[in-house]
Amino acid sequence: MVEIKVRAADSALAMEEVQKRLGDDALIISTTKKDGQIEIIATNEEIIQKQNELKPLLLEKSFRKQTFQEALRENINYQEISKNNKVISGVDKSFENIYVELDALRGFVKNIPADDDTTIDTKQALLSLGFTKELFKRVPEIHNDLSLEAACAKIAKLFVNGKCRKFEESNIFIIAGSKNSGKSIFTKKFERLMQAGDNTRNFIKVNGNDKRSLNAALRKFNKASSSLNNDTTDFLLIEFLGEANDIDVAIVDIESKISTGKLSVIRTIPVGSSYEFFIKNIRSNSVRKEYIAFTKLDLCDISTPEIAAMLESSQTCMFFSGIDKLDDGLFFARVDQIKSHLLNKIKQKTE
Repeated sequence: MVEIKVRAADSALAMEEVQKRLGDDALIISTTKKDGQIEIIATNEEIIQKQNELKPLLLEKSFRKQTFQEALRENINYQEISKNNKVISGVDKSFENIYVELDALRGFVKNIPADDDTTIDTKQALLSLGFTKELFKRVPEIHNDLSLEAACAKIAKLFVNGKCRKFEESNIFIIAGSKNSGKSIFTKKFERLMQAGDNTRNFIKVNGNDKRSLNAALRKFNKASSSLNNDTTDFLLIEFLGEANDIDVAIVDIESKISTGKLSVIRTIPVGSSYEFFIKNIRSNSVRKEYIAFTKLDLCDISTPEIAAMLESSQTCMFFSGIDKLDDGLFFARVDQIKSHLLNKIKQKTE
């Protein structure tokens, strides 16, 4: 038997070469592609492949049974079973003991208190939420001997801006923030919140970036504040788009033009900002204290990294704002609310 191997650029050229060398009766053994060429192995004799025929196993009638149980019953030696009855009885007893022990273990697991915080590492639980190790430097009272509930309460007290006399005595508010931070809707809601059914409060609103409008509003505010016949209390709300340094310059300019009044700055921050954003943009040593308002809470909840960044920047939160309705969705931050929020996040993590 002659066997040849032919390579060519394509199958047609390879077949032509095989035909030249072996004739029309050439038998192709294999065709493969190697190194970008077609390789054909061919012969000029018939290859006889012997195949073993596999015949199905057919049982005679005497071996055929209707069911598996019948076959099993016929092959079990009942006499042997009766001889070893004591062994089988011992096995049954062992199984019975295992069942009893499993039931006891199941009952033990059921009786473990689900809310037992003593087994949870307090620091590790807080780190898993997104707090950093800086928190423990800022609040050294938080350690593993402190319960999670107590730790969350301490964090909430540091995060929430409590009652502030200076803020309550202010009648000029600069509401500042970046573009699309929710300043405009917050300003409108803040006016409604401050009115609280008190018709003696009069609000003058102005865009602080418009110098002409701002100067006109300041003159109007000065005139109203100095009027002896004025039966209302006037408040000036200045909506300001700009960075921290721009706000400081604006404050100096405004204070030089008002005859009387106390000024406070409210900074609007949309929830969902990153930890890095807070560390970079929230100042801990500003010219004056800023009262933080988290906005757009209708989109998502405040995150743990946001709370962590606020604590590390020594900032506190005064307002939460969400929902586009003017008469709803703005409220003062509360300690119990933040504490519950953190505990719920920990519960979700551990479930």
